[in-house]
Amino acid sequence: MLEFIVDEAEAITNDGNRSNNLGLFSIYIGRLPVAELTTNSPLQTYETATLDASNSIDPDGGAVECVFEVESTSGNMEIIEDDDCIHDLVWEDDGEYLVRLIITDGESDTDTIEENITILNRPPEIIVDAFSIFYSSAFLCNIRSHPP
Repeated sequence: MLEFIVDEAEAITNDGNRSNNLGLFSIYIGRLPVAELTTNSPLQTYETATLDASNSIDPDGGAVECVFEVESTSGNMEIIEDDDCIHDLVWEDDGEYLVRLIITDGESDTDTIEENITILNRPPEIIVDAFSIFYSSAFLCNIRSHPP
């Protein structure tokens, strides 16, 4: 509560109404929200990454809104708003990718946290269809890449 009196000494003689010289203001200063982000990094390509911000809180007791800014394989940042503060996604290429979480509370206060997600190159897998190949026989081997 903020209280002040204007012209407490009554030095202003032109004041026609001294009853309104008292001012009372109620001021509420809320606390900032706290962003918390957990991930299942490191992962391999084509595995599902889970970005979990569900433990982010507003210490004042209000709800929070979650916005994820996620770096794509092209280097662009994608903006994803998520109601439950949990988002799943997949990267198709290995590398380090930036994830930024922005938490906003009911008073429009924000907290931001960043984390790098490590995506490892999935090791190659060879599938052989023939049961046997005769010694010194010619054979054709086709190698192709495909997601798991």
